[in-house]
Amino acid sequence: MERKMRPSLPLSSIVVPTFFSSSTDKFGGDKSRARIDFAEQKRGYKCPGETRFRKSNVDVSAKGQRGGEGVEEGDREKIEKTGLGQAGRQAGRQSCREHKRGQNRRRQFSRRQFQRIVPSLGRTRVIAVARRLSTNPAKGGSGKPGRGGWRRCWAYGFAALLSVATFLLFWCTSAYRDAILWNLELRNGTRSFLLWQRPPVGLQINAYVFNYTNVGEFESGSARKLRVQEVGPFVYRESLSRANVQLHENRTVTYQEKRSFQWISGLSEGQTVIVPNVLLMSALAYSRDLNYLLQLGFTVLMTGLKLRAKQPFLQLSVGEYFWGYEDELFEMAKRFSPLKQSLPYDKFGILAFRNGLDADRITMHTGADDLGLIQRINGHESYWIWGDEKCDRIYGTDGSMFPPNWIQQRPNATIYVYAKEFCRQLPFRYERRSFSNGIPTLRYKLPSNVFTSTSNKDSCFCPKESYDSVSRICPPAGTFNISACKFGTPLIVSFPHFYSGDESLFQKIEGLTPRQDRHESYVDLHTHLGVTVATRMRFQLNLEVRKAVGMPFSGNLEDGSILPLIWVDTVIDDLPESIRQALYLSHYLVNAVEAGLQWCSLIGVVISFGAFLAALRNQQEESIAKATKPTVDRPRSLELDRL
Repeated sequence: MERKMRPSLPLSSIVVPTFFSSSTDKFGGDKSRARIDFAEQKRGYKCPGETRFRKSNVDVSAKGQRGGEGVEEGDREKIEKTGLGQAGRQAGRQSCREHKRGQNRRRQFSRRQFQRIVPSLGRTRVIAVARRLSTNPAKGGSGKPGRGGWRRCWAYGFAALLSVATFLLFWCTSAYRDAILWNLELRNGTRSFLLWQRPPVGLQINAYVFNYTNVGEFESGSARKLRVQEVGPFVYRESLSRANVQLHENRTVTYQEKRSFQWISGLSEGQTVIVPNVLLMSALAYSRDLNYLLQLGFTVLMTGLKLRAKQPFLQLSVGEYFWGYEDELFEMAKRFSPLKQSLPYDKFGILAFRNGLDADRITMHTGADDLGLIQRINGHESYWIWGDEKCDRIYGTDGSMFPPNWIQQRPNATIYVYAKEFCRQLPFRYERRSFSNGIPTLRYKLPSNVFTSTSNKDSCFCPKESYDSVSRICPPAGTFNISACKFGTPLIVSFPHFYSGDESLFQKIEGLTPRQDRHESYVDLHTHLGVTVATRMRFQLNLEVRKAVGMPFSGNLEDGSILPLIWVDTVIDDLPESIRQALYLSHYLVNAVEAGLQWCSLIGVVISFGAFLAALRNQQEESIAKATKPTVDRPRSLELDRL
């Protein structure tokens, strides 16, 4: 009686891998068949149309495949019952092939691989190779997915994020320049602090004196105007140091300035000039506000002085005029306690107040954001001199350096210098880019109308008639009254030769020739560091005549006349080679390094993202290939019967 064949037979029990089922031995020797027994990992292996087999069935089926030789009667009956035979084997093989294709073609060893491996390896090594190939994903096995590719992806991804952060750091922030500016902050022991305390760059002072050449004719009445002649330059080297320095925790420093002057070239200080008597004019201006009895007593006191002290003009050498000469009026003035405490010099000179240790204690900011800004002078953040909060405010730098962030972020903005001698801030406006000492700089110029606005009666820089007065007395346009800063001394500041001044200034004086190129002021700043590379600060000091009733000591001078005394050109023109080289490198080297870092960060972003995307794509392709490539279950044993 013919029995139905059972087509469900596990391929692994018959012929796995496929090349071992060949009837002809591809590796040499007689015809043989390799039998590979696989223990099913999930307690059995089932293909569509096949039944579940145990190990005993596999042993029986293997005997049936060898044509029934050596098969006992009971085993033969089992073979017949399970439908084994040639047809059963073919049906089971076909069923498993279809099932494997439907399950993404599970991985199996190729015949070609083993044709290359088996002839040169022994039985034991073939088993080891088979196990390694079946479990190593990188070699084509069916084990767990490899982690090497994903680790590369994570590494490239981290590198990409790091490169983006670096790109943003150098392109979108000022971290690099901030790190450089941090070295400029004044901290105890740093090189910048030592250079600030004792600047290696000395100022050159070019001083010019106005010599009055027709005083005799003017006093006799034969000349209606005074004639002046510019004499100079008298060239001095100003050495500056900062003494009594105290650093504070709020990033400020308090100090005093100490200056010394040395004549280096130009005309000799022994040259004789005729100049106005500043002390006499100051005494007349002081007595002007006294009552009648005090004025009378002051007149009697002045009458007893020597003739020289009572003359409106004096003949002095330039050295005496600049640095001090003996005068009876000055000796009398020192007896007053307010002046005695405020005058550190023994002789009166037009520049003597700048020589030596300055009594004012200046407090200045030391941080990069506000480097050089003056915060207080003698503990005061403002002076009650002009009677206006804006004009009395102490604001600006001393002119030697400016906050670097101001210069970098707002190069076109106006910068301010606080002129302590004038008790006011001076605005410097951006003009153009320039070159000084071979270094690119930004030029800021003092406007020509900076003293013109003081002629407006609404200007807070016009002095009041008295302390409690509301009305103000303004000097002519182009001049600035600083008498409130100089103990009431009637001193007026202007540009040299009354440049940009009112026409009335020239009606009583002859010999003045204002020129813009010689008489304007400017400062050239380093584009990154904000330090002064070059400067020309030009100011003229004048004396205002204030006649008092009943005081016959002013001669033929008219009340309100403004007499020019000297003008000074403060120059930084030639830097020491070491300083010039450092400033040069700080411009070009900083720019080059910053540009290099920026472009390297950009290239790093492109490369890292390219590597990350390539690694990610390769890993995805490997994952797809693993999912679609046929696999072989991990065998527990591999036996080769005959080779």
